[in-house]
Amino acid sequence: MMYRRCSCASLAALGAAGALLFLLSSCPWDTTGTDWSDYTGVNLLGGQTFGGENLVTGQPWFPMPGLTEATGGTVDFLRWERLPDPGDPGGVDPPPDFPGEAVYRLEIPNLFRNGDFEDDSLPGLPGGNWWSATTAPEANPSLEEGPNRIDLDPIGGERSLGLDFAGAAARYAANLEEALTDGFPQDVPQGEAVSYAFHLDYRLKNDQFRLELNNNVDTDDHLQKWLLQPQTPGDNLIYSFPGTSLTEDDGKLPARPENPNTLNRIEGTPLFFSFNSVTTSLDQDQIQGVFDNIRFVREQPHYLVLAVPYVQEGRPDLTGGGTYRFRLHVRNDPTVNDPEEGRNRFPARFISAGIVQAGSAEILPAGTATRKVLPVNDAAGWQRLEWTFSGVKVPFPAPPGETAFFLVVEPGDSGDPRYLDAGSVLVAAPELFWSPK
Repeated sequence: MMYRRCSCASLAALGAAGALLFLLSSCPWDTTGTDWSDYTGVNLLGGQTFGGENLVTGQPWFPMPGLTEATGGTVDFLRWERLPDPGDPGGVDPPPDFPGEAVYRLEIPNLFRNGDFEDDSLPGLPGGNWWSATTAPEANPSLEEGPNRIDLDPIGGERSLGLDFAGAAARYAANLEEALTDGFPQDVPQGEAVSYAFHLDYRLKNDQFRLELNNNVDTDDHLQKWLLQPQTPGDNLIYSFPGTSLTEDDGKLPARPENPNTLNRIEGTPLFFSFNSVTTSLDQDQIQGVFDNIRFVREQPHYLVLAVPYVQEGRPDLTGGGTYRFRLHVRNDPTVNDPEEGRNRFPARFISAGIVQAGSAEILPAGTATRKVLPVNDAAGWQRLEWTFSGVKVPFPAPPGETAFFLVVEPGDSGDPRYLDAGSVLVAAPELFWSPK
């Protein structure tokens, strides 16, 4: 088939530096009599599906450089792994309409070791050397139900961290240099600070509780602090920090944070993420809380990237303007909460996608793409999500093989730390369509 190319000299002059999506003011597809039927129902990613071959990279979809050890990261900040074939251990059937399609796991791993507490990791137990306490008997940490357990229910799984503070000065803290798999670094390029977004679930017996970044020694040495205030304490409801009114956090009620859920690491930053009480009314001489699902991730884009060429055999050439529709099939990761494979793995609450402008195949996306964030529902089986992008600029003309733009997919949304969270989701059958309107 002979595919048509659109040529318009004005397109090359459009755009502003640093912009990610471009609106076009005058478009030739509005011309009366133009036939754009070559694009109708054509998947422009037909040769770039998950697991497909690419003569240049060998794998068309890849984590943005720096996100994995293989791409220059200190740890795997993003996991991108193909599941075994259906019928093999760990295999999952693809969407019914796409037999034979590859199924992948896309995951932002939790940087906080054993944040689900399903492995023993308290002082005196294997792997628990990063936890410490001031006035430890008063903090009374516990993991499992028993005669010394506080009278709040666990949150999830078999274990949650229970704390029973007999005094407001008691602290129970994790040394983040040891608790985080990336080592909580401060020596980053150009002296930049390293920032994290963190989340956790909790129950409180009292009406408030404080988290701090401090040195775990002095009383008023905190660099940052966060105040947890359940709406109705002591009723065994599960609350989520920071919480979001947009999603209701899977039924968990939002905290009322004193400041956002970001934590900054610069030279001289205290190392301890501390759980400690807030002095409340005088008749409260005992403060109790249960905590679980502590998640830390780097506050940065976690992009899975596809370089989409302007020209590719077997499909019409990409064109600017009009509307691009990106479709992706997603489903919950069945290994979440598995006693073996699912340790410290959490379900992705959101997935986002975007189109990032690029000048050549060597330029990789940076910053935040303009994108729509869609929730990942709890319903069993595959669901198809769709994003719509209008007015995308495409370089014109462009030689064969040159990148027109990058498609990016991200579990969560790095544009808002409330939605930047550890989480895993299965993905399959990406599709991209274009129409002139």
